[in-house]
Amino acid sequence: MKQFFFRLTPIILLAVSLPVFSDAFYFPWEYNKLYNEKVTLELELDSLKIRYRNESENSKKEKASLDGKIKSLEDQLANERSFREKDKDMYADLIRALENQIALLKTKSSSKEKELIEENERQSKKYQDLVNDLRSQLEKEKLNCIQKMDDMKREYESKIASLEARIQSLTDQISKLENLSENQKRELNRLSEQANELESKLSGEIAKGQIRVKRFHNRLVINIDDQISFDSGSADLKKQIFPALDKIKEILGNYPGNLIIVEGHTDNIPIRNKKFQDNWQLSTERALSVVRFLLESKNLDGRNFSVAGYGDHQPIVSNDTAENRSLNRRVDIVLEPQSGKSH
Repeated sequence: MKQFFFRLTPIILLAVSLPVFSDAFYFPWEYNKLYNEKVTLELELDSLKIRYRNESENSKKEKASLDGKIKSLEDQLANERSFREKDKDMYADLIRALENQIALLKTKSSSKEKELIEENERQSKKYQDLVNDLRSQLEKEKLNCIQKMDDMKREYESKIASLEARIQSLTDQISKLENLSENQKRELNRLSEQANELESKLSGEIAKGQIRVKRFHNRLVINIDDQISFDSGSADLKKQIFPALDKIKEILGNYPGNLIIVEGHTDNIPIRNKKFQDNWQLSTERALSVVRFLLESKNLDGRNFSVAGYGDHQPIVSNDTAENRSLNRRVDIVLEPQSGKSH
């Protein structure tokens, strides 16, 4: 995205594009938030491990119960076979006699005896089929139980791995916060104090929606509404914005050493007149007007300032209504600690 930059000397303004490092710094309250999130996740991980252990034990008990049923059925079958063998030995002679009678009866075409023999065969087959069905059903239940245990194990292992990874990430972030140099910590605290002072002294303008103070990780953004700062199509400051800018000027002077980027923004309605060729030029000129006013203070160092004009390319809301376009027409004063600058 194209940007306009201008150097500020005692007479000329220098615009230096400064990158934003959203991960470089944190406010103290952000450390507490990360630490609390880590403790919460560790508690959730312990609870998940306990649930996994309990459900695993229950599944093992269920599997043991099914194994017991299968063993009991197999024992019954073995006993039944043993009894049948004993009966066979005991009644071998009787069986042979009966078989002779059966043969005789078959020869004589005794329908009643044939029916008894067929019924006995049907009952025997029915019993065997029932035993086979029960065995198959128990085997299926056993396999389902094993599958359920495997699925549950994979699910819990996945959840545990995810939580452990998140906890490790939070641990790393907390470690980085703990390793911040004392100088960085002081600068972050100063930035937080500056935000508090801005919000306090600009409370009237903030309540009216004319100015908004936005806090980020390692920067503050003072958003100035164009309705109190510029007329339409103009880059000349209105007098009614002077009191607010005087307060901002004073507070900036109380916190020397910050890098200050003044950014101009417009809506998406094109402009072209004798003074401005396009929205790029209008946005840049408006940012320059704010910088020139601020640098009237001898407490501010022009070497810490830069200017950027973004035209209509960084809207904060869509330009589909007049109200939204008004929000997009703005000047942002962005404050960063000096140690946030890349080298």
